[in-house]
Amino acid sequence: SGATISYLSDCNENPEGLENFERESAGAMKDGKVISNDDTDFNGRTARRSTVEGAIEGIKMRMSFIVFRKNSCDYILTHAARANTFTKTAGDFDKFLQGFRAP
Repeated sequence: SGATISYLSDCNENPEGLENFERESAGAMKDGKVISNDDTDFNGRTARRSTVEGAIEGIKMRMSFIVFRKNSCDYILTHAARANTFTKTAGDFDKFLQGFRAP
């Protein structure tokens, strides 16, 4: 499918902010733009769920991610795929989110 589902955690006392990652992700893509974003509850914390679209090396891409902070750690859960196949693997990302538990 060419899709990637991943997570990254970074533990420090100085939070980056939920919106900062959204801007950085859109900025990393050529003509990157935020196409949706919502604040939500995730793992018992306030989280930001966003979808961004743009191009990487000439390929149209779409990324969806959830960013939240728990116990002095930032968590970034990401689904990335070509824009034309993104919806085919979106359900897999939803299943991943349902099973994810931050310590």
